[in-house]
Amino acid sequence: MPIYRDQEKIDESDKSKWLKDNSQQLLAYNQLPDDDDNYDSDEDEDGPLPDDITSGQFKTLEYHTIAKAINEAIDPEVSFILYRGVSSNTAFNMYNNNSAGGEPANINTPPPTIENVRQQVGKGAYLPEFSVDESVFDRFSRNRYGVVVKIKSKYLSPGSESESGFVANKDAPIEILKIYDRTFGKAEKSLPNAS
Repeated sequence: MPIYRDQEKIDESDKSKWLKDNSQQLLAYNQLPDDDDNYDSDEDEDGPLPDDITSGQFKTLEYHTIAKAINEAIDPEVSFILYRGVSSNTAFNMYNNNSAGGEPANINTPPPTIENVRQQVGKGAYLPEFSVDESVFDRFSRNRYGVVVKIKSKYLSPGSESESGFVANKDAPIEILKIYDRTFGKAEKSLPNAS
């Protein structure tokens, strides 16, 4: 269990309250106003992504642009906005430790090795993998939580190209820009090969 920045241990009710206070709850399609173009009375396990993701302040760069910047080490200090779908525990730990995987942040951590990336891409749930693809974010955050982060190039390695992914070590420093609650008022679901 990670050591939290502000406390060593927190109970579930405190974590639930923290998540409620520090995340934006998104609506399912059937929770939207009846006159909304996206309203669907039958869909209670999915909902639209916020405008901040689709066209606003959290819009990302293209996968190949970021991959080139990382591979060519153009500017290791430049930060990129990336998305990740996670469990409530992971979102909580990421926020408390300002790190990609919820462990205490380490400014000296290197990017993942090629072998580490292969293991993550091949099996999943090994290292944190972020994406620039909003459909990947939608899939991995649905019925869970979604985080939008800013992370420096020097901590990243290109990951799954089909998921427009970038892999970081669990202790890579990040800045959380936003946490979205996409549980739609229901119990959180777990996903295979996801954290």
